[in-house]
Amino acid sequence: MKKIAFFQLLFIFALASMLGCTKKEDEIDYRLKFLGNYNFQVIKESWVYLDPVNEYDTFYCNGVIREFKLEDIPLDLNEIRDETQNEDVSKKITIVFNPYGIITSLIDEYGVLTPKGSIRYNHNGQFTHPDSISFYVGSLGFGNGNGYNYTIQGVRK
Repeated sequence: MKKIAFFQLLFIFALASMLGCTKKEDEIDYRLKFLGNYNFQVIKESWVYLDPVNEYDTFYCNGVIREFKLEDIPLDLNEIRDETQNEDVSKKITIVFNPYGIITSLIDEYGVLTPKGSIRYNHNGQFTHPDSISFYVGSLGFGNGNGYNYTIQGVRK
């Protein structure tokens, strides 16, 4: 009789320990493995409507990929701001890829950025490894027939 009670007590203790010490998979913030300081190679493509020749410039910047903050929403892109209002901020990141370049995006657990855009703006991309990312930001027009696109590669420092 004492053996049965002892094993029941041991079983209850083991069960309680397992339940109290494990973390549910959905509680782990999968974004954490992608956050940090990055070195970015930025290729800027400048274009003019109806001009067959585009200009390219390559430069390098230090930047950061961090958790999204509400103040990161680009205030001058109304259609993007409207589109982002219903997004789950616990699944968003902010990428600062040069002193004047910032995007916010939903990201899935595999490191794929949710494509976003409109006539005046779009972006897409993905992490090719938790320490490297490749993405595109395009259709940044000035309203007078010219604009620019960015192709960006980033590697964690």
